[in-house]
Amino acid sequence: MAPRLPLISALAAFLALGATHASAQAVVVVDPNIGNFNDLQSAINFASAGDTILVHSGNYLGFTTSKGLTITADSGANVVVGGQVIIQNLGPNQDLSLIDMTIQETLNGPSLILENNQGSILLQDCAALAPTLLFGFGSSTRVTDCSAVTFVRCEIKCTNTAFGGAQAGLGLEIENSSVYLFDSELRGGNGGAGPDLNTPGSDGGAALQIDQGFVYATGSEFVAGNGGVGAGFLGCSDGGSGGSGVRLSSGGPQVVLQECTQSNGIGGMAGVDLVFGTTCNDGFPGLPVLIESGTNQTVNEEARWVTANSPVRHGEMAVINFMGEPGDLIFFRFGFDQNPLYFQGPAIFGMLFNNFPTFGSSQGFIPANGVKQLAFPLSLAGFNVVNVNIQPAYYDFGDDTFYLSNPTAVVLLSNLF
Repeated sequence: MAPRLPLISALAAFLALGATHASAQAVVVVDPNIGNFNDLQSAINFASAGDTILVHSGNYLGFTTSKGLTITADSGANVVVGGQVIIQNLGPNQDLSLIDMTIQETLNGPSLILENNQGSILLQDCAALAPTLLFGFGSSTRVTDCSAVTFVRCEIKCTNTAFGGAQAGLGLEIENSSVYLFDSELRGGNGGAGPDLNTPGSDGGAALQIDQGFVYATGSEFVAGNGGVGAGFLGCSDGGSGGSGVRLSSGGPQVVLQECTQSNGIGGMAGVDLVFGTTCNDGFPGLPVLIESGTNQTVNEEARWVTANSPVRHGEMAVINFMGEPGDLIFFRFGFDQNPLYFQGPAIFGMLFNNFPTFGSSQGFIPANGVKQLAFPLSLAGFNVVNVNIQPAYYDFGDDTFYLSNPTAVVLLSNLF
């Protein structure tokens, strides 16, 4: 389907306006076998703030960064980071995007640590998985003292079982931070079996636990871990309780859930005394949402979505899929920066990802099947790289409201890379 002319004009104007911004950016290529950079940490050390790191298929060690960068897998690449990733101490004007890779620490979690970041962080099409070794412990992801962290189409999972009655890992652990979740799957770990007759099975882990902060989640799934079984044979111990899908723990956190599902973990079975006949108790099931402090709000508004292929090279086809309610008017928006702000007013609903200025144009209406696709050849002559954040707004005539979709980062590349 040919795109409407206003989109092409808007993109051309955007690229022209972004010339100064883009000219300062470099592309650093990482490949495990060839080139100057065979590991992520050396490429990060070399790169300057604002640069793009383009990662080819391969298995890499973990890394730490305090720079505002775009780190993305190449088109069709399978990038696996076998080690801990730490993003910390980003300044207020530093944004970081991490796109299309799997992160899994092999021993002690969390696999992904985000801490003390004033700048905004976007994780898109990523998986953060908790350790899987027998004696590996910890959660999948921990976010502490961060101003804005956004997950788009991510898996944040602690699918292991705690060893020897140890505390189960959490899917996503948040403290004093603002976090936005779009179309993501979160899972807590299972509790471990009671190690002896005096110790019950441990409790299952929450898929999301927040202590002081704000969470807005849309179209996401929260699945808690199950409680561990009790010990048995010469006596018995109780089973552990199931975890909660979402746990508001302390510090008065605020949580807003839009079109999400929350599943509690089941309680672990009690151990069976095969000798003396002692009776022990199964663990209690968890709750879909456990509120120990703060407030949880469930929103019934229909979510809107957008997807786009990335990276896209000069001469390749860029494909954008707009997904909304039939009859929605599409206003295509895009910009450079990240500055998430949540709105729940009479005229705008959702998380506004791009700060102003942003650019865009009307792209017609959502058809009866709920999806409109635009495809066009990318023209990027004179640029090495431009990083674009796309976030359309969908106008619903029935309730006179603009509904914001998820954000989507798109890396536009010269065909030299």
